[in-house]
Amino acid sequence: MPDSVKVYDKRTMTFVCGWPVKGGIGQICADGEGCIWMYQGRRIVRMEKLTGRLKPQRVNLPEDVIATTCCVDIKGKRLLIPDHGRDLDIRIYTDIYRQPRFSGTFGTKGGVFARTGGYLQGEAGPLRFSGPRAVGVDGRGNIYVANQTVSGGRGAVIEAYRERDGHQLWKQEGLIFTATADFSRSASNVFYTPEKIHLIHPARVGKRPDRLVAYTADPFTFPQDW
Repeated sequence: MPDSVKVYDKRTMTFVCGWPVKGGIGQICADGEGCIWMYQGRRIVRMEKLTGRLKPQRVNLPEDVIATTCCVDIKGKRLLIPDHGRDLDIRIYTDIYRQPRFSGTFGTKGGVFARTGGYLQGEAGPLRFSGPRAVGVDGRGNIYVANQTVSGGRGAVIEAYRERDGHQLWKQEGLIFTATADFSRSASNVFYTPEKIHLIHPARVGKRPDRLVAYTADPFTFPQDW
């Protein structure tokens, strides 16, 4: 059954039911009211998870938004969408079980390439996302963002925040799989990888010795420079 949704029992992994889908299939996420939300091109539609019957609720994404995943905040009755496009933030839609409406964003608009808050273009910092690909929330008011760098996709960064005030709780960086690095000729504690600048602290014994400082490749401003 091509272009379809299939349902399995998660305990026994046995097939429960399935139905064909018109309009194409994409990433899905479940809500707390017996339905799933599915990407279909530039829109996200809602359908009953055991019958496939379309519900009236849907989200139409602006042309400049690049997104492939979403998250339903069951407690807050919201839909969160990571934007991998120029804005590099998290789009938030509320009132999703009646008439979904765009209500705001989380994160700095323009992400790591924004020149706001005293930061330079490309400089890393809290709420300055490098390429949101996935988002999640918990029941304690925290929000989690997974980034895949927009400039070539090298490296992943996962960040956790207290949503109400944007306080960063933690950050984990898996920056490079295989790459060549070189030290600065003028500063022995600075080194460069293909699209990032790092500081290194050799005296940190038993701890991570380096810190990501900035991204040097901006595909939005210089699309040929990566």
